[in-house]
Amino acid sequence: MRHQMSAAAAPARVLLATLALITLRGALGEPGPLLLRLDSNVQEILSAVNQLKAATGGSAAGSVAGGQSAGSSAGGCHNGFFTAPKDRKDIAAILQQKGFKTGVELGVQRAWFSAHNLYHWTSCEKYYLVDAWAHQVNYEDLANVDQSKQNEIYNEAVTNLAAYASKTVFLRNYTNDAIKYIPDNVDFVYVDARHDYCGVMEDLKLYWPKIRVGGIMAGHDYLDAPYVKEISGQAWEKCMDGSIHPGAVKGAVDDFFRPLGQHVFVTYLDGPWVTWVVLKG
Repeated sequence: MRHQMSAAAAPARVLLATLALITLRGALGEPGPLLLRLDSNVQEILSAVNQLKAATGGSAAGSVAGGQSAGSSAGGCHNGFFTAPKDRKDIAAILQQKGFKTGVELGVQRAWFSAHNLYHWTSCEKYYLVDAWAHQVNYEDLANVDQSKQNEIYNEAVTNLAAYASKTVFLRNYTNDAIKYIPDNVDFVYVDARHDYCGVMEDLKLYWPKIRVGGIMAGHDYLDAPYVKEISGQAWEKCMDGSIHPGAVKGAVDDFFRPLGQHVFVTYLDGPWVTWVVLKG
């Protein structure tokens, strides 16, 4: 019989669960996110973390990839009325539940994620799609294909979203130039453009002020550069100006939101390419 865990027992249970994951990770030689596919075990760990948080009045900390970071926790945790998604496909349902109406997506490519969002988020009235669809220098990313291919991908994106033409606004430009076309007080921004630290940090600084209080900012690939290099060979440590920063997406997100006291949620069913989520307080 499973007995209810007391608040006093929570720290011990969390420690044991964490040690078990570390031991299993070492035995299999697999990165943390792959182990987090064991949903039943994860839910037990998250339950223990939530009870520990409630008992201590503190924040549940720890990311699912690339080490721990203060103020972050795996998806499924509650923050008042907000329940973070388990994977990024759940975001659209959250936006719909909240009755959100305006969204911005930075980094669109073929618009597969955009189409998913618009299909499930029917209350959306305007969705801004920002992507240069252009080859970039000093950027080692699998998406950084030659210009001919970029043009093909852009045309594919337009075709994929043809059913939502009345709601979509394509901004074929770099994120720092497109910002002037984005209205204030939008409900949602998804960040998935450049993945180097400098590019992500610039996008956060530009687009966070555009989101209204109570809105959501999220982004793909909450990982640091060494981990990305290990699993895919991409060099996300290199910024556009040639400088090197190993933090990549994860480092920029942590460094931006920590001083603001904003809680960073992290999905755990997206495989290694997890999404981060922040509810603007």
